[in-house]
Amino acid sequence: MSDKNERLSEMTFWGHVDALRSVLLKIAAIVVVITTIFFIFMKDIFDGIILAPCRGDFVLYRFFHYVTTLSQYLPDFDTTNFAVHLINIQLASQFFIHMSTSFWLGIIFSFPVIIYMLWGFVKPALYTEEQRGIKKAFFVGNLMFFIGIAVGYFLVFPITLRFLAEYQVSELVPNQISLDSYMDNFLIMIFMMGIIFEMP
Repeated sequence: MSDKNERLSEMTFWGHVDALRSVLLKIAAIVVVITTIFFIFMKDIFDGIILAPCRGDFVLYRFFHYVTTLSQYLPDFDTTNFAVHLINIQLASQFFIHMSTSFWLGIIFSFPVIIYMLWGFVKPALYTEEQRGIKKAFFVGNLMFFIGIAVGYFLVFPITLRFLAEYQVSELVPNQISLDSYMDNFLIMIFMMGIIFEMP
């Protein structure tokens, strides 16, 4: 056992708590920094990324349009007449969505660093064989998480949005989608896809 492991084994309960508190404070600082960066650039992120599935020229819609033009038997997938126009009905909603979206994006993109720092706290308590297995799991886990995020953004959410935005129980009931509803579905669906891809 190394000197570091010996020192850790001799630490009291409160010593471990203090070490964990130090790690959590560093994690919180990193999340705050990344959240602040997203907050500053949120307008461009909203226009170019978050609201992109609301427009007919989104990459998945253009791909579907291309595929349907390959055969005369496939119905044409319209990319020109589709658009989702969001409305805001709460006075402070846009401000709080600006803040909450920055925070959630900060969490998502801090995820590898958070796991790495928690790993640094746990690592001294593991044997060498266990550490090798965890390193592989760390790399694969982070890779699968971001693949899940990409699948959620580029595939699952746009298909869901397009279906629900165009679905009407009656033509007398037009769809008016609120910003809150859009963001709730956007964040939950994409984050859940990241978690689902972690399962394997």
